[in-house]
Amino acid sequence: MNSPAPKKPEPPKKPDFERSLARLEEVVRRLESPQLSLDDAMKSATADMVSWLDHDYKLTPSEIAQLLGTAAEYKISEVADRNAGIVLKINKDRLKPLLSKAK
Repeated sequence: MNSPAPKKPEPPKKPDFERSLARLEEVVRRLESPQLSLDDAMKSATADMVSWLDHDYKLTPSEIAQLLGTAAEYKISEVADRNAGIVLKINKDRLKPLLSKAK
């Protein structure tokens, strides 16, 4: 009779502060790179909004997807010298009902 192989222990999760700091360092590295495409700028804006909604409003990934799918407004803030900037906005009126969940 074969016994199942022992499971590998999961690596310890980084504390929220360390994960947030690592994410911030990645954002800074991308912004300081000599080239930022519109695709990269849009991905960055979306990832930052997802992180903020998760942290400040305690939304699930499904709730975040629903909110972004119905309320997200992308604005191109910069396109110069092969660099691009995109801003992702959500109307504050859409966020008010979510405040009770965040508390």
